[in-house]
Parts: sequence; structure tokens; C-alpha cells
Amino acid sequence: MSNKVRRPVFEGSQLVRAIWFDCAMLGDGVARQRVLAHWEGGAHVYSLHNGYLLVLPRARRTDCRQLAGLPLCEDGSLLASAPLAVDERAGIAPGSAVIVQDARLFAFPLAPGMRLEPWRWLELDGLVMREPLRMPLPAFSSQMPGRAEKPAEVREILGSVPPPSAARERFLEEIRAAKQGKPKGKQAGREGLRAAAKSAASGIALTALALPVGALALLGGLLGGLLGGRAGQGQAGGTGNGRAAGAGTGRGQQAPARSGFMRQMLEKLAMVTRATELLGMRQAAYLRKTMNMFEKGDLHEALRHAIPLDSERQLSRQAFGTPRRRSSLDITGPSHGGSSIGLDAQMQDHLRQMYRRAFANLDREGKIDEAAFVLAELLQQGQEAADYLERKERFRQAAQMAESMELQPAIAVRLWIKAGDIERALGLARLHNAYAEAVAALERSGHPYAAELRLQWAEDLAARGLLAQAVEAIWPLAEKRDRALEWIRMAEAADGHLGVQMLVRRLALDAGSLADSVPAIQFLLRGQGEDAQARRALAAECLAALKPHSQATRRLAQELLRVVLVERMAHRNALRKDVIQALLTLAEHTSLKADMPPLNLPHDANGWPVCQRGDTLNKTLEERGLMRIHDARRLPDGGYLLALGEAGVLRVRADGKQQAHFPVPASHLVLAGSGEKALALVRRDSNVRVSRLDLLQRRASDWFTQPLRHWARSYDGASWSVIIGDRLIACDTASAGFAALWQVADLPGQISGFHEENNIQALLLHGPDGVQQWRYALPARRLFQRDIFDMPEGVDYALPNTAGDTPLFLGRSEQGSVMLAPAKRLDFPPVPPNASHCQASGMLLFHWQEADSGDWRCAGVELAQGKRVLEIVLPRARAGSVALQDGHLLAFDQDGRLIDIDLNTSNSRTLVLS
Repeated sequence: MSNKVRRPVFEGSQLVRAIWFDCAMLGDGVARQRVLAHWEGGAHVYSLHNGYLLVLPRARRTDCRQLAGLPLCEDGSLLASAPLAVDERAGIAPGSAVIVQDARLFAFPLAPGMRLEPWRWLELDGLVMREPLRMPLPAFSSQMPGRAEKPAEVREILGSVPPPSAARERFLEEIRAAKQGKPKGKQAGREGLRAAAKSAASGIALTALALPVGALALLGGLLGGLLGGRAGQGQAGGTGNGRAAGAGTGRGQQAPARSGFMRQMLEKLAMVTRATELLGMRQAAYLRKTMNMFEKGDLHEALRHAIPLDSERQLSRQAFGTPRRRSSLDITGPSHGGSSIGLDAQMQDHLRQMYRRAFANLDREGKIDEAAFVLAELLQQGQEAADYLERKERFRQAAQMAESMELQPAIAVRLWIKAGDIERALGLARLHNAYAEAVAALERSGHPYAAELRLQWAEDLAARGLLAQAVEAIWPLAEKRDRALEWIRMAEAADGHLGVQMLVRRLALDAGSLADSVPAIQFLLRGQGEDAQARRALAAECLAALKPHSQATRRLAQELLRVVLVERMAHRNALRKDVIQALLTLAEHTSLKADMPPLNLPHDANGWPVCQRGDTLNKTLEERGLMRIHDARRLPDGGYLLALGEAGVLRVRADGKQQAHFPVPASHLVLAGSGEKALALVRRDSNVRVSRLDLLQRRASDWFTQPLRHWARSYDGASWSVIIGDRLIACDTASAGFAALWQVADLPGQISGFHEENNIQALLLHGPDGVQQWRYALPARRLFQRDIFDMPEGVDYALPNTAGDTPLFLGRSEQGSVMLAPAKRLDFPPVPPNASHCQASGMLLFHWQEADSGDWRCAGVELAQGKRVLEIVLPRARAGSVALQDGHLLAFDQDGRLIDIDLNTSNSRTLVLS
């Protein structure tokens, strides 16, 4: 386009938004130098009209004569190098750049494809590269101070208990071998009857061998009478009443006197007969021998031979035996208490009563270790055993018992404190976040260390970034409220969502602080824009959830309700009806309630969850930025934390405005649950360098470098799970260097997969026997699954499954479709073999780069039904990737593009960052 213009240039001081450098006049090299000289963060460069157009992030007043290029100013939606008249602007497309040369007008629409990356102009070949100093890695110890790799055995804790007998170990080994080789199905027909008869005869023989001579004679007479009675009844054809023919005279009158003894003999006969059927002759004989020891009072030998009852707890502590092989991939429900040695309920009940009598006898005799052993090992009553030892003031043994029997961590914390091992107690409390229950228990009993543990609890919460909870924990300690006020000031200075939470919490704890908080309250109530509306909605939710309240929080509720209700009616927030109702109740304002119309809130505009949609959610983003995003995490206030590789870590608001920069390299991010702490990871050869970020105080520091293979994508602010070699380790994130709070060493196989979600930790191990899946419950870190599986035919790889007891075995059908073993088709588009995967929230994602077009694609399938629920495309992307986090899907690439999809509502937000 070339029209004559009357005023060809700007003169004097103008608000300059862009500068054009003419390559024909300056030469390409000089033009590039001038672009770089005028460059500033957030600027863009376009190849335009045989030159370079530098668009600044904002207009700035400049003397046009001082510029080394042609200035352009904003003229409506245009960027123009001259003041244009109305007729001169006619026909020019909005968003165009207009260059005037020789009084002629040239207009160019600014398209993303015209963008350049000026960093590529930098010449680095002349720089001398130095080999960096390689610092030696810190020695990695397999031992953790103060923490055993597995809990102590009960016999080790209770030193007076005799060791188990060799016969007991042989018995258990034979039972395990019999269970593994036990034939399936039931015997039938004549062969089955013969086997049953033989088993019954064996039981009778065993019982006979075990009984004294007098009891044997009585038993023989009783059996003869029973058999004769049955024969007589059969010959007469009558029903009978179960009484002897001579009842009422002679010897028949003595039957009631010995009926109890005879009934016991019959019960023992029946039990041993069933034990013989279930276990075999030799095992049943061993069991009867052990019972005789208890009945005779030989408790020393009885404890050496006794067989534990089975516990109904689904417990599998690491290093206890070998994993069981699964016969199929069917998902089964939990088992319900049974006998691992094959005893029926009646036999177990008899053993339970016998063990209870032994416990009572041992307790009366003052044999505390042996009595506790009966409770913990034989009766499998760990809680009762720990309570018993505590009553006897055996606090250290009670604490060890609580750990060995995997009781609630707070119990072990409390007992270790009573035992005087404070370091051990604090380590467990930090690892399992078990302060609250332990503090409450110690305060109820008036223990002198209760206040100190409460202080440690508050400090731990603050270290995790949970300042509001830390203030609430420390507030009952009046002498420590200066520390609480320090945290309050820190949080209020941070503003944002944390400042709102702390304002509400401060008013609840200290009603007298209302006068000092007036400026903050006015800022909260009168702020404008989406951020201010979001802060008010957050304050309403905090008030509704808070207990107890003060007069200050009630006054705040009165003022806040008037604002948030209007905004709710205008769809400017998404507060639920119960939150509005809670505010109305809290306000205690008579006139406000009287004037309040019926609470009919407009329908929430939120959409359907992604997994429940009837169609596939499709998203694409054409525009490109300059920021190389390697990883991204969504922050609680709606902003983002971005890993930019060697350029560091950037925190931005929801609208993309930069808030803070952390100068540590990062290609992966790990966010704490509080959203105020994070870890930045970057690979260095075979190692991973880890740095710590404090988002609240805007500080970054190096932490350690270790050969990490897998790691959790989030952490609780105190411990972080990683895989190093064949070890699963919980790192202490508060330690100056690398330190382990907990670990499982020498895992039996190569760790090929690791995943954490919904307080479940799953890992896969590949070994010669197949694939093992181990699952731990967090934060207790209790192992509740350890199964081994054969790899099904046609399976390419397996993924750990936190939601089920079977790994996700993935393969391809003959037609190339992705399959979930054993035979479930997943509705993925054609997925190349080198595609990456991501899993969470009941979804499985594959993402890959198209070889032909260069587009990055991501497809997601809902696993329960196998249907495709979303597809994302980033055209001509560089190194695209995806992350699933707290119900959000983040897709990003190294062209500065970010797509945030709320999986619960299908709503999305896009950012292009430069």
C-alpha cells in the first residue's frame, strides 16, 4: 500500500512505542547492534520492510531527534511513524505497523511468523570456555542417624522373652510351602470321602495320643455310646430325644456331671480333626503339643513354640518375607481377616482364649516382657501391648512397640517424649506431621514438655510455609506471641492470598488488633479488578471455615457480606450458597437479615469436569512468545512458577505480569503443598542439582547434587521423596545438606516407575521374577502392598498405579491402538513409539512432537472408560510438555506458551510470555 501523506515524520518529544531500523541504509550488522542497544525486557522484534521493527513493552516519552532509528507511536490500534490524517488511515487493517518513506505510506499487519529472536544474533564463538570445577559429591551413607531401616522385632524389644524354637520355624516354613503348593478345588466322590475319613481318623489318633489314660477311657466310652445310639435310632426308625435309654436310673444319672468335660473333649477332638484336614498330620501334632504346654503351665516353652494369630490389619512391613505372585490382573477388594496358617474361626477363638489366660497369668507373676509379648506377637494387639508397657512405665519399650506394630505416629511421638528421647520424637513428628495429636495428649496429661513440643510444631509449620497455621499453633503460648506477630507481619507483607488468610486469622485470635488492621480491611473491601474480587472471595471462604470467631471477625463478616453478595449476583465470584449463608449467620446483623431477600444465587457458570464431558475438549494456541518454559506449576493465588532453564525461575501473576525472579537454573519444579516453598532441579550429567526457593521471602539457595533417578512432583514442605540407586528416600528439606529422614534400602529389583498421588506412593521394580508393585500410605509411609506380576504378552511397559493394586500395563493391538491390559482399548489417536506420558486424576496423557509439521500434541484418556477427553495442539512448538497438578492441566513449550485447563470445570486460561 503506498499513499501520499502530508506529515511524513513525528517531531519533538513523543510517546514512542516502537523503533524501525532500515537495513538498506544502516547495513544489517549495524541495524542489529542498534536493536540490541535499545532492547529491554518484554520487547519484540519483527522483520519488516527490509529492516527490523523493535516494539517496546510500553510507550515512553522520547525526543525523536535522539533516536538512532525511525520512531513509531500508537495511533489507535496502529503503530505509525507519522501522524496520520483520518483519510490516510482509511483501509489499514487494525494492529498494523505503518512506515512512511519518501512521503509514501507502507502498512504491514504484524503476524507471529514475522517475530525474530535477537539472542540468536549474539556471537559466542570468540569466548573461551573453561571447564567448570567439579566438586566431589558428598559421601552417601546407607545408614541414617537415629532411624533403623526396619522396625525392631517384638522379641528384640522385649529382652526377657525366650527365642523361638527350631520346631516353630520348621512348622511355619512347612505351612508356607504347603500354601504355595496347595491344589485348587475340592476332592469329590469316593476319593474325597476316603480322604476325609483318613483325616478324621488321624485327628482322633492325635487327640488320643494327647489325652491322659482316664480321659482316653471316657472318650472311648462316649464315642461308643454315640455310635451305638445312632445305630439304635437307625434300626428303630424313631427320632429319639438324645437321652440314654436308662436316663433317670443307675449310671445314667451321672451324665450331667461329666457333660462339661466330655463337651471339652469333643470340641478338642473336632478342632484337631479340622486342623489335621487343613494342615496335615505333623502340623496338627505340633499345634496340639503347643496347646498342651499352655494347659500344663509350661509358659517358657509355650512362648517358644506358640503360633501368632492373624491380624485383620492389612500390613506388610518391608523385608518381611517375599511378595506373593498374582494369578491374574483382576482387581480384588480387601481381604477380611483370615488365617495364614489355615485355621478356622473356632480354632483361632480357642487359641485366643488360651493366650488371654496366659497373659493374665504372666501379668500376675510380674513377667512384664512375656505378658507384653503375648499381647503384641501372639494376639496381635499392638495398641494394647503399648498401653500395657506404658502403664508399667516401660516407656522406651512402649515407644519401640508403637513403631514396630506401626501404630499411629502420634502415639510413638508421645511415648518417645515420655522415654526422654526428644530427638527421636521430633524426627518422627516431622516425618509424619504428627504433632497435633501428640501435643493434645501431652497437654491433657500435664507433661512438662507439652509446651516445647507445641513450639516445635509451630516452627515446623512455618518452615513448611504454613504461616497461618503456625500462628494458630503457637498462640496458646502467651510468652511466644512475639514470634507469632513476626509471622503475621511477614505474611501481610507478602499480600495476595496469604495476606488475606493471615488478616482473618489475626482478627480471630486477637480482637484488639481490629484498629491496627483498618487500612488492610479497607484495601480488601475497596480494591478494584479481578484480583481484588478474588481476595474478597478468599476472605469469605476463610471466615466461613474459621472456628472460633471473635467480635472482630463478625464485624469483618458484616462489611464483607455486602460486597461479595453483589459480586456473586453479577457472576464476579463463584462463592457457594453455604459460604454466603455462613457469612450471614456470622454477621449477626438484625437489620441486614431483615433486608436480605431470599438467597437465590444465580447458577454457577462453571462447566462440566473434563472426564464427564460428552465430547472431547480441544485447545490450541497459535501465538508465540520468547520465554523458554521448561516446567510450570500453578500457585494458590492463580499465578504461576516457571522454570526457564539456565535463565532461572520466574514467578508471574495470572495475567503474566512478572513478580519475582530467582537466579538458579531449573528445568523441573517441585512445589510444596503450601505454595510458598519450591525446589528447582536441573540435570548435570548423571546428577541432578537441587536448589531451594522461598517464594514468600523471595530467596533462593543451593541445596545438594545427587544422582536422582525419580522424584515426587510435590512435597509437604518438610520431606521430599526421591529414588537414588535402589533406595527410596525421604529427604529432610530443612537440612543444610542432603539428609534422610527415612529410607528403604536395597530394594529387590531395578526401580522403573515412581508416582505419588492422593497420599499414596507407588513404585515399580523389575526383576527376574516379574514386575513388583509396592505401595505406601502417606504420611505414615506404611507399606500396604507388595505384589509381583508377570508381564502380559504384548505389553510395552508398565506404569505404577496409586489408585489400584494392579500396575497399568500398556501395549498396542495389531491395529496399533494403545491397550490397557488385559484387553481394554484406550481411545488415543495414533501415538508414536517415542511419546512421553503423564498420569494423575484418573487420566493418562500421551504427548509428542509431530515429525512432519513440528506441532506438539497432547491427548488425554479417562482410564475408567478408556474414552478420549481432551486434545491440545501447540503449532510448530519447541520442546512442549505437560504437567498435572491439583486438578489443573498445564501445557507449555519453549516458545513462551502456557495453557491452563481446570479439569473440574473444563475452563481454561492461556498466556503468551515474552
